[in-house]
Amino acid sequence: MSKLTLILALAPALAGVALANSSSTRVVDSRLCPFRLGIAVAPTAITLRNLATGRVARLPRLPRRLWLAHDVPFLSTAGASSDPRVVDPCALVAASPPSTQPRTTPAPWPPPAFALSQIAYAGLIPSRAT
Repeated sequence: MSKLTLILALAPALAGVALANSSSTRVVDSRLCPFRLGIAVAPTAITLRNLATGRVARLPRLPRRLWLAHDVPFLSTAGASSDPRVVDPCALVAASPPSTQPRTTPAPWPPPAFALSQIAYAGLIPSRAT
């Protein structure tokens, strides 16, 4: 087998390895945060970007397990389910920390700008499908 034939035969496999190590998903969310949120999902980490300011946060997928909904991280756990912690991707890349002050106006209220931060502040844990 010639070297050229070997290279041509291995090219698709090597391209697959390169793709597996690169970001597999690019998502732009415009409903969860008060700004457009860019999300890149890769096997080892999730990268979040505030598309208005360019601020970036990287969430490693180990040692904690990240739980995703439509490729948006919302919870991390140690292993399958212990020590759950709310992840607010909006707060991680916001220009300033979100307020956790309770509302003082009469209900009903619209959803908060940083809903997951409010959930964490209330001591609640988002539900996750298993």
